Amino acid sequence: MRYSFCVILLLSAAAVAAQAGSLDVTWATASPIGAGKVMSRIGGSNDSARAVVVQSDGKVLVAGSCYTTNYELCVVRYNANGSLDSGWNGNGTVITPISNFEDGASAITQQPDGKIVVAGTCHNGYRVFCAVRYNSNGSLDTGWNGTGRVLTSIGGRSSSSTATAIALQPDGKVLLAGYCRTASNNDFCSARYHADGTLDTSWNSSGKTVTPIGRSTDDAHAMALQRDGKVLLAGQCFNGTQNVFCILRYLTDGSLDTSWNATGSVMTPIGSFGSANAIALQGDEKVIVAGECWSGAIGAFCTQRYQSDGTLDTTWNATGKTITPIGTGGVAHGVVVQPDGKLIVVGECFSAATVDFCMIRYNADGTLDTGWGSANPSTAGKVIIPIGSSHDQAFAAILQPDAKLLLAGSCLNTANDPEFCVARLLIDDPSPPTCAADLDGDMQVYATTDSLMHLRIALGLTDAAVTNGIAFPAGATRVTWSAISAYLVGRTLDIDGDQIANAGSDSMIHVRVALGFTGADVVAGLMFSDNATRKTWPRLHAYLVNECEMMLPPPLEVSR
Repeated sequence: MRYSFCVILLLSAAAVAAQAGSLDVTWATASPIGAGKVMSRIGGSNDSARAVVVQSDGKVLVAGSCYTTNYELCVVRYNANGSLDSGWNGNGTVITPISNFEDGASAITQQPDGKIVVAGTCHNGYRVFCAVRYNSNGSLDTGWNGTGRVLTSIGGRSSSSTATAIALQPDGKVLLAGYCRTASNNDFCSARYHADGTLDTSWNSSGKTVTPIGRSTDDAHAMALQRDGKVLLAGQCFNGTQNVFCILRYLTDGSLDTSWNATGSVMTPIGSFGSANAIALQGDEKVIVAGECWSGAIGAFCTQRYQSDGTLDTTWNATGKTITPIGTGGVAHGVVVQPDGKLIVVGECFSAATVDFCMIRYNADGTLDTGWGSANPSTAGKVIIPIGSSHDQAFAAILQPDAKLLLAGSCLNTANDPEFCVARLLIDDPSPPTCAADLDGDMQVYATTDSLMHLRIALGLTDAAVTNGIAFPAGATRVTWSAISAYLVGRTLDIDGDQIANAGSDSMIHVRVALGFTGADVVAGLMFSDNATRKTWPRLHAYLVNECEMMLPPPLEVSR
């Protein structure tokens, strides 16, 4: 039996009230500090999140440092709905001691097999690069260097090495980058490891690089991996007069790429002081760096854009640079590029006696996007959001596949003690998805709940027959037929695009995707009607991500 839905667009009151740049109140709805944001105590005190990554299932991993008897590496995992994930080490948090002194994580990445690599700085009598790999449940992966941990001195025993960034190569090799002390100066430094955590000596013939750029202190804060395997490091350098934005590029073997600005490195002044804290690649391989610079007497959010050869791109805001004050002063720590080419720079800014999460959005040409955020002309294009009691610093940002923006950092609780904090924001004015995937409203799509109800509805069942025997999870917000049927107004169960909700195609696709099928396995053996407009995995994937807001990994096969 086929069951057809009449599509009527009906915006919910919550969707109408929400605005671009506002907190996403559908996330972390049970948070004590309010929907859209969470704060988590990890150690005994002084917790600070520095990096964030989103898993393919929508779960959110946040890494940083926390204090027990010493500072340690700490990782928290949240469910897709913003609640702590007890499947991560039993309580949602992991604390990993490395040394008996000061350790902390600065970067995180997820491997395709679900394992997590966290990088930072640890003490081994002196500061060294360190990396820890976890299994998907939060336990240490002893297949990584035999212990789950690796510590690497870059500049030598008498120096100190600080890792600030991580990148995962397609071949499974792991790159760490940061800065190390050599003689009396800091230099850009990196290390590369095999997939098993051992040092890869094919990287610069030693597994390590130490590269001076300016005339004294050079600190690398961020890294990006190009599609061709070349590696970009960005940070601050001293040019003899002032600190400036600087970037270098390595070839795939760790040697300097002299096709980048003819020397392998570039230094560009911005304001009276500049420090690049984040880097991102556009689809056309242009390079965006963002950070802090001084404009007059206050710090501002600042960006520069470079051509793929390392020359400044003067089509970006007509100068190659932007200097944008926010609040009464600010520091940018992160940058994300939207699919439409717009750019969001995030960090912290000062306002009266508080420090808050702050964001600025630019158009694809580098001009301020005055249609975003505040309608006040003096603050248009900017968003300021308080999270904790008084001092909130956003150190990392990532764009989810459903175009929601996640920010992670350090926020003060009511006792004026820093905790991990995460906020999720709407980056554009929201509209409800046109299709229904998450029927029970728990921010997840399961075969035993959502897919089963999808099948029953497609077969023509209604009322209690749709929900009978369903074991709804604790986070479900729609557990009755009246709630589910109200949710379905304006939405469709038609996944293949033939204008009919069919148990033999739409429901089967739904359950297969919910079970983790991808590629040709999703469509194998299905009988599509002649009117179906989505019959291949890439088309179905795009629809499920963009219209159904499902968290899915990118498709790996081309349309057949």
